[in-house]
Amino acid sequence: MSGLAGWPPLAEFVGGGLLLVALAFVGWVGLARLDRRTDAVVGVRVRAGLDRPRPAVRALRFVAVAVGAIAAVGIAIAPMQRFLPVDDARGAADCVIVLDVSRSMSAEDVAPSRLERARALVHELVAMRSDARFALITFAGDARMVVPLTRDHASFRELLDEVDPNAQRRGGTEFALALETALAALVRTRAADVPASIVLISDGEDLGWRGAEAARACARSGVTVSCVGLGSELGAKIPLPAERPGDPRTFLRDAAGNDVVTAFDARGLDAIARAGGGRFVDGNGELAGVVQATGTQAIPTADGSADVDRTRDVSAIVLVCALIACAAWWLEAALAERSLR
Repeated sequence: MSGLAGWPPLAEFVGGGLLLVALAFVGWVGLARLDRRTDAVVGVRVRAGLDRPRPAVRALRFVAVAVGAIAAVGIAIAPMQRFLPVDDARGAADCVIVLDVSRSMSAEDVAPSRLERARALVHELVAMRSDARFALITFAGDARMVVPLTRDHASFRELLDEVDPNAQRRGGTEFALALETALAALVRTRAADVPASIVLISDGEDLGWRGAEAARACARSGVTVSCVGLGSELGAKIPLPAERPGDPRTFLRDAAGNDVVTAFDARGLDAIARAGGGRFVDGNGELAGVVQATGTQAIPTADGSADVDRTRDVSAIVLVCALIACAAWWLEAALAERSLR
């Protein structure tokens, strides 16, 4: 809210004053014309004996009644308006979750798997930061916008649960493409005064080698990039989905027929986070601690807290209207009494 604390914005205050002046002028002109018509019908002497206040006094009375009505309506709707957001599209922060769904995220060195651990982390993160807007991008060799920025967290959760690694058209791990897609989404829809961040969740195997460069581009645009890493440094095999129930378990193999072992690259993710001006969080620890660290360090807010009030408080405006109405009634009564002397 602009203006001094608790008081209506200057533009609204001046606009209200001009509206009152316009009402007074319209009332005065209308009542003056009515008097002229009365004079034509009953005559000046008869009208003078009616002991009616002058047009200016009656115009002031008209304004007082109008302002009183506005104040009454304002008081009636104030409780409702107090909880109507100024802009439903805004939150205390905008955050794009960039989720790695490449084959390596199926590794089970983090129970139940790297991908399922990431999914659980995002669920808890959204619950913790209910004040923020979230978007979801999944990536492997390409990047796909799954959920645009929204405060509809219920829909976000449903679509997160439906994320299917097989939906990605290309294999690989292209961090740069994913970050560029996230930045484009933020540039299109973010508000200028709302902090924006990207949280990249992955096992850290940047096969395109351009992740840090893309993170620096995000930072130059005012968007921080933080990373959450999953997996073990020893690595794990990558299980393949069974074609039929009951089939023996198989693992991804290279061209030579050897099992592919994917290892957690913490250094690569840390480098991306530093380039993006964000934080690196090891996602292999206790889930609650990881969520807390990510929610507080990787997703900033405008004032450093999650409790940001984005509503327009109309109580001060209603109070000003009521005070003007009282003053107008008092002045009208004083002038009416004076006119009778």
